[in-house]
Amino acid sequence: MTELNDIIDDLDTPCMREILSSMKGNIARNYKQSQWYQAEHSFGYAYVLIKSPYDNDVRLGIKLLQELCQSGVNQRDFVYYLAVGYYRLREYGPAIKYCERVLDMEPGN
Repeated sequence: MTELNDIIDDLDTPCMREILSSMKGNIARNYKQSQWYQAEHSFGYAYVLIKSPYDNDVRLGIKLLQELCQSGVNQRDFVYYLAVGYYRLREYGPAIKYCERVLDMEPGN
């Protein structure tokens, strides 16, 4: 039960604004890199947005993750954090849908 509580605490802990600004600058500076590089850094930026205390940031993170899902790179993580984003917005229907997709990808998880 402690592990579940730790996970929930992490989901509810917002990311600091300075980290968000740093990630955004990193993406802008390195945008012309390879597709893999873009996907990895876009994912990092989306993760920070998902952890933001501001709903508009969380929505932008969700949008980035949905775009990344189309790239086919490391899709399980993208789908998981889509569930987290919707959970943080208290939109539980889509959150459950994405949790179910993760379970479809990894039934033993």
